[in-house]
Amino acid sequence: EDVLAFEIIVNNPEDQKIAQAYQRTLKKLGIEVKVRLLDNTAFFDRLTNYDYDMAIHYWQMSLSPGTEQHLYWSCKSADIPGQWNYAGVCDPVIETLISEIAKTKDRTTLIGYAKAIDQILIHSYYMVPLHYTGKDYISYISNIKHPKASPIYGPVLETWWQKQ
Repeated sequence: EDVLAFEIIVNNPEDQKIAQAYQRTLKKLGIEVKVRLLDNTAFFDRLTNYDYDMAIHYWQMSLSPGTEQHLYWSCKSADIPGQWNYAGVCDPVIETLISEIAKTKDRTTLIGYAKAIDQILIHSYYMVPLHYTGKDYISYISNIKHPKASPIYGPVLETWWQKQ
């Protein structure tokens, strides 16, 4: 009997714990998963050369998507090592949307194109979302003060001060 089996590469103990929890869940489905902890050099070499079955990776996007979307999702970048299309996405609709993002003149249209790309990526199962809270949790003591309004990207700790 053939068994689905694959390897997840990670580069730190925290991600290793996440991968091992995923491994336990998949084992219940009869899927064999090997989790491999690599040092940073080996991990990023394999990631850059698309030499893995699965990897835990975190994307950080700008608030205003632009031409960098070609690096993340285009057919061309899926074939060029180091272009960040780690999932190997090659979809003609995404290609069109990426091109339209670069030409967009207004924010509403830009948001529409970005959401359309998100929907295709989500419904095509290229990635397994692990977690997202949409919040920053920071612990501090009462004599530490901070601006009342945080920038759109979240708190900037360098702007905080100690009350004298």
